[in-house]
Amino acid sequence: KSKSNDKLQKFEKFLSEYGKKLGVKNMLMIRVMYNLLGLYGRQPGYTQQEMKEADWRRKIQLCEEILNVLKVLEPGMTARKGRILFEMYLPIAMVAQLMEGRKNKVE
Repeated sequence: KSKSNDKLQKFEKFLSEYGKKLGVKNMLMIRVMYNLLGLYGRQPGYTQQEMKEADWRRKIQLCEEILNVLKVLEPGMTARKGRILFEMYLPIAMVAQLMEGRKNKVE
């Protein structure tokens, strides 16, 4: 197991353990989510080629949760929101492609 995988798992564990206590809008939680965005799709074991649909969906979920908080903290369009939207583009495209592939297999 690589150190980056350990880091990703530790961040996910932190979110699951403290999410109920701190709440999803807590800035510490948002910071951890933001760090996770950088790990999904870039770290060994979670590179774009290795990610499964659940990983792509998790990245989309993280982006949405961060954006919901930023809508309140930073009204209007900001560079930070733009970066999150950019991070969300590929996961949405990948999930759509996987869904289309399943649909074509059924037909």
